[in-house]
Amino acid sequence: MVAGDTGVYIYEFTLPLGYGDDRGQRHQIGGMRPLTGGDEYWLDTQREWGQGGGMVARLARGLVRLGTLAAISPVHLEQFWLVDFVYIQHIYQKINPPEVHFLGEWRATPWRSCTGR
Repeated sequence: MVAGDTGVYIYEFTLPLGYGDDRGQRHQIGGMRPLTGGDEYWLDTQREWGQGGGMVARLARGLVRLGTLAAISPVHLEQFWLVDFVYIQHIYQKINPPEVHFLGEWRATPWRSCTGR
């Protein structure tokens, strides 16, 4: 991971096969950022996404670059080879874990010592 221009960490990757555009150019090298609360809110307001479409939209929100493409849309992701799509999902799950565990003080201080039991 490297910090981008805005201070947001970008996870650099190289797709196994790469996305081929209409001009025959292959795009393999890209970057993905972690999603924010604002991204999740935007995704929740998009009612037209189905079960699978929500993941495509999440991936598109997190991708900040892919080769020389100016922007990455869900339409681009729908045209990925399966191996590239699974690879990009793995990266998404790595930088946006499905479960966030809070390590608060309750973990640092066992309950028994707090209550004297």
